[in-house]
Amino acid sequence: MFYIIKTTIKATVSAYNTYKDPRVEHLPLVGSPFPVFAIVALYLLFSLKWGPRWMQTRKAYDLKNLIAIYNGIQV
Repeated sequence: MFYIIKTTIKATVSAYNTYKDPRVEHLPLVGSPFPVFAIVALYLLFSLKWGPRWMQTRKAYDLKNLIAIYNGIQV
């Protein structure tokens, strides 16, 4: 199992390095695939672990007025 994951990561990084565009290497999140993976991992941790634990003892937010204002702006 570990060999499959290792091979997949190697192939992905190799393909990324082969086909990357040097004109956009200086842009954020484009120079390497790892920052994007880190952002996705942090998002998943927050939405699946930290967020529910944080909201467990809190009352639900009342967003009715905020949504009405947002809808008014969109129209």
